Amino acid sequence: MKKTKLISLSLIICLVLMGTAFAWWTQSTTIKNTVNTGNLDVKLINIGGPGIYFTRPNGNPDSLGLDIRNHYNANVIHYNFTDNYSLDVSIEKLFPGSYVTYIYGVDNTGTVPVKIEDVKLVPDANVEKALPAEKLNNLPIAFCYRVLKQDNTIPFSGRVDGTYSDIAGKIKEALSNVVIVPGDRLVIGDLDDKDEFGQVQNGFIITIPEAWGNDTEDCTVSFSLQFDYTQANAYK
Repeated sequence: MKKTKLISLSLIICLVLMGTAFAWWTQSTTIKNTVNTGNLDVKLINIGGPGIYFTRPNGNPDSLGLDIRNHYNANVIHYNFTDNYSLDVSIEKLFPGSYVTYIYGVDNTGTVPVKIEDVKLVPDANVEKALPAEKLNNLPIAFCYRVLKQDNTIPFSGRVDGTYSDIAGKIKEALSNVVIVPGDRLVIGDLDDKDEFGQVQNGFIITIPEAWGNDTEDCTVSFSLQFDYTQANAYK
């Protein structure tokens, strides 16, 4: 610290000895800063409508393992992306031994990397005849995912199997370290990935167990699966 002060003092003395014929040299430097903040934005993308299938196609020769919407009364009565952030799906007349699978994408259209902060399963209280609580909590649900980068590489992929009571927590744990950078897509399922019977065994899958029999007759299952995203590189 003392050495710095001495150098400064010597410089001042030299300038004074030059006399009054010279004015002090002065200069101003202006640095103009323009900072545009980024934005966090993820959008749901339709990459394949829902399908309804038999859990055991080889045991149901009438269907030949194909999508059964055109062979039975079970069908999709509503499938709509109401905006960029929500997907509404309604299926009617599912029966024991069948399952429905949704396939969609989540695009990072913002300018910052994001990750999933929380996953919530929110029940719909406005149903006339809900599935009995014991059956609802044990309703099998699967979640198949992969991150597709712009160069078509897949750094993350996996499948989470659970039930209505625990699937949200399992999805959150599985995706806790998955970062979606701008331009990446989180893909739920793959429409082109089918088994030997032509059935899609991936995506977001809800299954009505064959053993449930008539216990599910005329019942309704209605809920929302909500994902909360946060900036992946947020300062803490």
